[in-house]
Amino acid sequence: SDEFARTIERRWEAWSNTPLECDAGGRWTIAQMTDAVVRSHFAYGEGLALLPQVSRPESRSRIKVHLLPPHKLTQESNGTDLYQGVRMGDWGLPVAYRIQMSGIRGESVEMPVTVRARDGAGRPQVAHVFNGAAGQVRGISPFAPVLKIVRQYDQLADASLPAGKIAC
Repeated sequence: SDEFARTIERRWEAWSNTPLECDAGGRWTIAQMTDAVVRSHFAYGEGLALLPQVSRPESRSRIKVHLLPPHKLTQESNGTDLYQGVRMGDWGLPVAYRIQMSGIRGESVEMPVTVRARDGAGRPQVAHVFNGAAGQVRGISPFAPVLKIVRQYDQLADASLPAGKIAC
């Protein structure tokens, strides 16, 4: 079991530190993608990635990660099974995502595309990560509560400036 663990760790290190192996675009390592998702969490409260199977002669593995900005996940809802771009199945299991994509079939216009959460073999096709309450399907920036205070301060400053000028 120790030898098996070492083999898996070596393979993970080789895959995660080689952009052509882990990134669909062949540019980033897993560490760089993780950094990007952390920054996305602060801005959007969530991270979004596709997990395509891509065969390339220069890479040994097919599984890749393709990061997307979370705002590409549509805000569509239908009141039954589609909530903010996430199609839900039984017990709230995400079964598909509505994602704004461009470059599909050579088109430059973005259009919503339905991407299944899992393929026919049950492998994940989409990674959508966020912290939330029970029943929540999308993330909220951890800075959202701060924005209310900033807005109140801005309103106070706007009201105080004219009052100060009048008093002078």
